[in-house]
Amino acid sequence: MARSTNSLGGVQNALTDAEHGREDHDGGHAGIQADTARDWHGSDQDTRPAIPDSMSALLQDVAMATAPPGSYDEALARGRQIYRPTKIGRPGRGWAYWPLFVVAQALRLRWRIRATGAAQIAPGPAILVGNHLSLMDPIVVGVANRFRLTFFTKVEVFRAPGAVFFRMTGQIPLVRGDEESTNWALAMSSYALAEGNKLALYPEGTRSPDGRSLHRLHRRILVPVLQANPGIPVHAMTVAYPGTRRGRRTVDVRFSAPLDIDVTAMSANAITDAVRDALLDLGGMPYTHAFGRELKSAGPPTQ
Repeated sequence: MARSTNSLGGVQNALTDAEHGREDHDGGHAGIQADTARDWHGSDQDTRPAIPDSMSALLQDVAMATAPPGSYDEALARGRQIYRPTKIGRPGRGWAYWPLFVVAQALRLRWRIRATGAAQIAPGPAILVGNHLSLMDPIVVGVANRFRLTFFTKVEVFRAPGAVFFRMTGQIPLVRGDEESTNWALAMSSYALAEGNKLALYPEGTRSPDGRSLHRLHRRILVPVLQANPGIPVHAMTVAYPGTRRGRRTVDVRFSAPLDIDVTAMSANAITDAVRDALLDLGGMPYTHAFGRELKSAGPPTQ
């Protein structure tokens, strides 16, 4: 994992330099080059079904209808008041997303990223709900796909080294357990969907304590996001790190078809259970019926 962090160091330094003027490998081996070329094209890119433009337009109309009242800039100003003195960038609109997407493809020299199921995601807004194993999860998901992703991100990373990455790619900060922050983050997520972005969230609320299992899902963000956007497709998204091949770490990113969830008729428990079951079916990982943060707080079991 340290090697991956070092791979991003140059990108983060470049972004830090750029921010001052703008507010808020081993690729020579023929086998690696061939694998990298196959990874870039993706396993299902050529079989992507033709989705009518009318479907994308319809989804975007639905998202715009559920966007909160008032302008984006007014909401952004409220967020800067909430998080002051922490810089939060422009959630959903970070200017560096696509430049960084291009630069981050260099990760494929050390990471073999295999994405399947992306053909089932229509153009336009969608909500992606994932398991969370590693700090690298949102990065490898972003590298693997050519659609813009906006993640809910705990505010602590906006105050840590590398925070410039999250600000300038437009991620949404969130103070866990704080009502004002939660309501603001939900509003910003609706703006992101209204602009046709993919919204991603990790309802476990933390990375898996054992690095492989899915843990009990929190409803605090998951259910309000889905209920506020009843016409937007919801997809399960899983990431797994099965091992290495020829010196490169293998990453499997999977997406489901749209989930059969009727948020207007289902209870909060039923919505959460449906998302949990979809993640388990898609990823095949073990399940622990306990919140990950509670297990981390309790520490390792005593002998």
